Amino acid sequence: MLDTIYLNSKRGSMDISNKTITALVAIALIITILGTVTSITRIDAMGYLSGGVTGAVTEGTGTASISVSGTTALVVNASQITIYSGYYPILCISGFSRIDTDAKEDDNPKATSCWVNQSGVDNQSRNKGAHRIANNGTTVIQVKAAITSSSTSGVTTLNATSILCGPANCPHRGDNAKIRIKAINDESSSCTQALQNTYTDLADPSSTTNVTLCNRLEYDDANDELNTTFIMHVPKDADQGNKGFTVTYYATAQ
Repeated sequence: MLDTIYLNSKRGSMDISNKTITALVAIALIITILGTVTSITRIDAMGYLSGGVTGAVTEGTGTASISVSGTTALVVNASQITIYSGYYPILCISGFSRIDTDAKEDDNPKATSCWVNQSGVDNQSRNKGAHRIANNGTTVIQVKAAITSSSTSGVTTLNATSILCGPANCPHRGDNAKIRIKAINDESSSCTQALQNTYTDLADPSSTTNVTLCNRLEYDDANDELNTTFIMHVPKDADQGNKGFTVTYYATAQ
């Protein structure tokens, strides 16, 4: 799945990528049958013919085997997060704007800080959104995420500094750049093993990282969805203009 986050952008795209494991059904039958034995005996002394039939007790045996595989199908039902235009206010001293896209963090004063929307309002609710991931296959899957491209002008190497800063790479505060990710069960018990429900680095100032979001995402319709949200640290000396990156989600059958 390819999913995109844009800063100050209305663009969006959603590509769906399915991996299919072909289900195979194999049935083998083996049957063994023992035949009946007939014998005719002549008794000369009595002067007559006597016929007799004897049969061996027989059993038929058979075996059947079946091999069942599953299909993997990871779908992203909400694929774009848009952060409204904003800037780092002069009164802040952190050196970077912190933007948290998790709507459940609205009551946390530290969730989004040192980021003023273009309207002049320091409003967290305008910067919310999540990627909603669903397991539409027939088997339990492991889900991983990685940044695979960026729409930011001038990016040649994928890392948080180049993505969030632009061509100048934030010469004074570039080491503050960071992109983090976490996953939340959108339905009860969707992820039953190793849910990454706290923020971890997806990109730091010098590199990107593949992040395992869930080791076992279930496939039952009532328990098969995750939401992923992001934190971005945008250095105060970032170039003006649109910034964006694409996250690819990978599914592996377990």
